[in-house]
Amino acid sequence: MVAGCTTSLLSILGLVLCLGACSSRHDADRQLAASYPRDLGQLAAKLPQEAMARLPEIDALISAAYAHHGPIADMDLRFRAIVAALVSDTARQGQLANLQGLTPAGAILYQRLALAHLDALWPEDYHLTFIGQSLEQLAARPVAETVLTLDAAERTALDAWIQGNHNLVAAQEDPVAFLLDAPDGPIPDFCRRFRALQDERAERAALAVRLDLALIDALLGYAHDLSLANLHDIPHQVRANQGDERLLRERLWAVLDAFLILPEESLDRLQPTYDQYGRLKTALARYREIADQGGWATLRPKRLPLRRGDRGDDVKALQQRLEQEGYGHDLGSGVFDAATAEAVKRYQRTHQFRDNGNVDSRELASLNRSVYERIAQIEVTMARWRMTRVANDSYYLLVNLPDFHGELWADGRLLHRFPVMVGAASRYRSEERGDYIYRDATPLLSSAINAVVYNPYWNVPTRIKRSLDLNLQKDPNWYENNGYEVFRSSGRVERVRQKPGPNNALGQVKILFPNREDVYLHDTPKRALFRHPMRAFSHGCIRVHEPLHLARLLLERDGRRDLDKRIAQALASDRDDWLNLQSPVPIHIEYFVVRVDDEGQVHFNADLYRHDAPLRAQRLARLGQAADDDDEL
Repeated sequence: MVAGCTTSLLSILGLVLCLGACSSRHDADRQLAASYPRDLGQLAAKLPQEAMARLPEIDALISAAYAHHGPIADMDLRFRAIVAALVSDTARQGQLANLQGLTPAGAILYQRLALAHLDALWPEDYHLTFIGQSLEQLAARPVAETVLTLDAAERTALDAWIQGNHNLVAAQEDPVAFLLDAPDGPIPDFCRRFRALQDERAERAALAVRLDLALIDALLGYAHDLSLANLHDIPHQVRANQGDERLLRERLWAVLDAFLILPEESLDRLQPTYDQYGRLKTALARYREIADQGGWATLRPKRLPLRRGDRGDDVKALQQRLEQEGYGHDLGSGVFDAATAEAVKRYQRTHQFRDNGNVDSRELASLNRSVYERIAQIEVTMARWRMTRVANDSYYLLVNLPDFHGELWADGRLLHRFPVMVGAASRYRSEERGDYIYRDATPLLSSAINAVVYNPYWNVPTRIKRSLDLNLQKDPNWYENNGYEVFRSSGRVERVRQKPGPNNALGQVKILFPNREDVYLHDTPKRALFRHPMRAFSHGCIRVHEPLHLARLLLERDGRRDLDKRIAQALASDRDDWLNLQSPVPIHIEYFVVRVDDEGQVHFNADLYRHDAPLRAQRLARLGQAADDDDEL
């Protein structure tokens, strides 16, 4: 990624060479010139020593390169402004790389960058190729300086030429510079060696500076992508006041200083600590190993469904496919037996199919997704975990939409996992926007649960009310006859709410958290729908399985006591009962298509609202693979 910048940098260094590294060097040259004997008898003998003294110090060249910012301007740096600000402090210069190559801290970083793929990051995004090439170039150029000498023939030729051009040489203010710059002089090979050594020093200094800058930029990029870009751990008001750009810049500014003090520890602290993230890393390594072994073959059975009792090559191919992904062992008899049926059920349960043990068209399509599709799904999910809104919350409720489950966590321990229904995945194509609109999709958001309402009313949203209004054509009193309260203005129905009761759309309880979309958790009278593995049935709110248990957990952890009587009285009445939480509980509605269970089994869920489709396509493109357009993976 780092573009060549030798020309610009060497032009700066060339200026240093031409004008002298500093004024003291210029004064020294004049003193040397003044010390030459006017008879020039010793000039040939002194020339190699004097030429070596004219070479600029590499340290001076390096300092000049940092000061002029020439490499920064010409390099393809992701965080150019921050890098420039960091290296303006000489204490930070050369801390990751120098003339000898990598410093100890630089070596630690280089090794970690080479392993970035383990976190579903791309090592080439962090200048890894450039760094490797630069190290090879530095290794090919030994640090030991070449000493300029004149061989016997050159010495004889130079003595003779000086004698023959005594007056010309004596007239020069600086005879050494005159001889070294003379293109047609008596020692052209020596002059070429001198200029080559000049260039070698300048190029080596430039290379060391570029390598150091590339490593700093790589560190910032790696830290940004692995965790620092996630600002959800910063209070909302602080982000609003200071701005995300400033906060991110401060984080990146600090990461280099922390790294220079404790390299290993600071890199370890960047690693996401969420339980699922670690499990996904393990799963990613396993699926990459499958890919390295050639992946799995496409199944092409002669007929469907494949079921228990079938036998033959198609069954054997299915058994091999299931074994490759770890859904069974020693299945390859070619007979669809009980073990094969159980392996199919395990596959179905981890891919949101009904676990009937048969392979039909949908299961076949899923089985024929390439291993690269699975890798891309895992990688995208890991990227989503790196940006999760959970951040540093110790007690929170997480709803994972594609997984159709919610989870209540406290201090790294799963307190309760429960099925949910979420917004329907029906969609229409927007002519104006040119993409699909999921009208009922449950939104991704974060908030804090602040109330539990037993025996709730249901305030019918305007969009849903439009469809209910159609019932008025047959029965003008349909609302009143079906348990709704109607609020009219000028004879028109303006607002409708459903009374508490067994038919109420919210069931026996709702759990509230402030949000613009007016979604919440609630019970439902349509509990039979929880038997489906994919449960996208609502208008956007989240229906909870056994919501009374969840509500009780929230209230008990909030310090409520004697809940049995309070809840019984509320449910027996015909009015709602609000219980506000003293300590609101963070809730995060997020989107993780892949989940790894406690047994290490990977669950590949449907990309319900196609949020992952473009991200998955980008990943596959970098792998040189085409993306499948199907949502159900």
